[in-house]
Amino acid sequence: MKSYGSSSEPGLRRSAVDILADILSACRRGEKITRIMLRAGLNYPQARKYLSAMLDAGLLSTEPNSQNSVYETTSSGLRFLFHYAKMVRLLSGEDAGSLEVVEEMPEVQVEAISLVRRDDEPSLVPNQRSPYDLIACLLINAIDGSTLGDLGRRCMMNHFQVRKYTGHLLELGLVAKSGFNVKGRPVLVTTDKGLDYLASYAQLYIVSRIIHEGGHF
Repeated sequence: MKSYGSSSEPGLRRSAVDILADILSACRRGEKITRIMLRAGLNYPQARKYLSAMLDAGLLSTEPNSQNSVYETTSSGLRFLFHYAKMVRLLSGEDAGSLEVVEEMPEVQVEAISLVRRDDEPSLVPNQRSPYDLIACLLINAIDGSTLGDLGRRCMMNHFQVRKYTGHLLELGLVAKSGFNVKGRPVLVTTDKGLDYLASYAQLYIVSRIIHEGGHF
């Protein structure tokens, strides 16, 4: 199955999260803005906007007052890149444990997922609900078990959308069927693999709040 919104998939519109990951990947060994523009597919104003946001969020570092600034991914940026890559791998059906971005990070605490769970419409970018966000919403609302109808209402998805997304999540093992409700409708529940996705999503969500507060997007 193809990954949702991944910048590696030609023909799919990238979300801001995909672009952040492209920049972080380009800057792992240090890179100048012209090369970042080429590798991330951005023009100069776009690149400046993203770089400014990422510097403020601590995802990148650079020498101040340099005319030929070299941007380098920080340890926080590597963690962001790790969790992004893990999330994409889970949605592509590949083994998320085989990542080679950075060494394995500790599991996110329950509080991080709880933070996302308190958001009625979780999103990594204001006013831009990407497939990553829709999947997070479905998984959050299926933690305690939920029917397709309830998932659709809670995530504001129509019947076709919710069937399509949950069908993929069932195939990938991020949700599983867990009996039937009193009306005989199947109940879906988030699996450990689905919680693993939410753990990585929660890490990106926390960083996105910092970027939002800076007013860059």
